[in-house]
Amino acid sequence: RILLQLFAVMCWIMWLGHILACCWFALGSQLSSDTGDRWTSRRVEILGSEVAFLDAPATYQYATALHWAIAQSTLGSMDVSASNSGERAFSIGCLLVALLCGSSLISALSALMVDVQLSHQERNRQLRLLRRFLREHGISSNLARLVQKQAKTRFGAQERIAKHDVGALQLLSQSSKKLLHKEVCEPDLIRHPFLHLLRNADGCWFDDLLETVEVVLMRPDDDIFFGGRRATGAHFLSHGEVLYTQEPEHSPVPELCKVTVEGKAWLSECALWMQWYHVGNARAISTCELLSINAKSFVLSFADRHFVENIASEYASCFRHRVQEAVPSIAGSWATDLWAPFADCADVVC
Repeated sequence: RILLQLFAVMCWIMWLGHILACCWFALGSQLSSDTGDRWTSRRVEILGSEVAFLDAPATYQYATALHWAIAQSTLGSMDVSASNSGERAFSIGCLLVALLCGSSLISALSALMVDVQLSHQERNRQLRLLRRFLREHGISSNLARLVQKQAKTRFGAQERIAKHDVGALQLLSQSSKKLLHKEVCEPDLIRHPFLHLLRNADGCWFDDLLETVEVVLMRPDDDIFFGGRRATGAHFLSHGEVLYTQEPEHSPVPELCKVTVEGKAWLSECALWMQWYHVGNARAISTCELLSINAKSFVLSFADRHFVENIASEYASCFRHRVQEAVPSIAGSWATDLWAPFADCADVVC
């Protein structure tokens, strides 16, 4: 990212130099002169022969004008100088602009270079500490290489910005934070038809539910859940890709099964409506953003909300019945953390 910023600054300097070079060349070749002389009237030596500047190759003319423009922008000097009042006035204007902007550009470049050095120093320091930790604890060489490789990869990865990384958000009032959290979570959660129905039935209940939703960022190769363990809640994959695998050890499958789950999908939704044990492993392939709903918090959100509680209880009872009926002889497959036969919202409600 820092190198891209450096490249952008250099491109901006070259673009400004190009504009100034074109203006400088136009002054020397097109505008009238009050002294009868122009900077383009000079003669130059090309391949041992002295020729007029305007008869020199176009690339040489452009390079000379660009050299002058860059020299003016950086308060430098070269062998080309103003020869009449118009050119001198333009030179003065360029020097004044360079006095104001040139120092800012140089300071910006210096700051970016310092950032690059500091980031590299911090990266190298952390890797040294990691190698020392692995050595002091006698970690095997194979695992040590794996850990160091993953650490180096993650140091250079571009990640999504988490809420705790934005210090300015801590300055907001509680009401503003709630509104911001709602804007982040609500569009994805109401993709679920039944949650959308409950939101329309009791908006206050839905606002209370949103306060319990946690936005979780997962890096590549981070584990989301493991097969055979009790699910603590459901996750909505808002962004990124997840690899879901089922092994015969934890699932009623004859062989290893792998499924790539892309964004805007539910993981272990069953945990919201019934007691559920994961029947597969979920691991992030890319940087992922999850909206996690804790099952206990989801149940507690219905306290004193009898209307939506009755609706949700009936839905959960029908959902659980559908999942229990999802056997291969009837549904063709068992329920998984990604999908349960005949348990879509439309099937449960009908």
